[in-house]
Amino acid sequence: MKAILSPKSPKRPKIAVLGTASATLPDAPFDDPEWTIWGIGLNPETTIRRWDAWWEIHNTEEFTRDYGPHVKWLIEQRGPIYVKQDEHKFKNPVIFPMDRIQKEFPAEVEAGFLSSSTAFMLAWAIMQNPTDIGIWGVDMFSSGEYEDQRAGCQHFLIKAEDRGIKLHIPDKCDILKGGRIYSYDKETPMEASLKRKLEIFTNQRGMLQQQQMEINNKVAVLNGSIETMNYVIRTWSGRHSRKEE
Repeated sequence: MKAILSPKSPKRPKIAVLGTASATLPDAPFDDPEWTIWGIGLNPETTIRRWDAWWEIHNTEEFTRDYGPHVKWLIEQRGPIYVKQDEHKFKNPVIFPMDRIQKEFPAEVEAGFLSSSTAFMLAWAIMQNPTDIGIWGVDMFSSGEYEDQRAGCQHFLIKAEDRGIKLHIPDKCDILKGGRIYSYDKETPMEASLKRKLEIFTNQRGMLQQQQMEINNKVAVLNGSIETMNYVIRTWSGRHSRKEE
């Protein structure tokens, strides 16, 4: 099975793997026809101007239930879509060659590095013997599921570089940043930068909490004043009524 590449791709391709992170996605090489663009994610029609193949290797039934509008978009596409099983809904489904991945990267499969769609894309990209691999829209900076997925992407990026493939990673992307040398580095520049940001955010939160407390106190004073005025109005209205009688 041949990989899906750009019609104008050189003999040894350049492959761009695109995610959804807005900080770097706009910088992807959409206007360079030599780059093959593989995409993933929701709402691609608003963020990705060109793609040669789409990837949707989730469980289709569950995905349809949770992301109906996106599945509808996929059904409407005429371009090739990588899937893990025969998907008759799509006009041009391409069954992902998992057997070839397992044969090429047995240790990675065993270690659990195929932990995300992006990791699958990078592994398949490496197997095409490209001159270049680039990632845009892929940060995996936040906590949650990305904590488990980050190591797999890091591994395959390093694997690509070890094989002589040139990597294109935007400066804003920190996926290969932030590590320290055990027992040598007390703090990396990335860690120091993150701590400064954390301090700024913590201070801002404290200021807002103080403002909120002051506002709550003012609201409490106003509530007391309003209650007093209501009491006076009720009392005065009652006396006024008795005088008129």
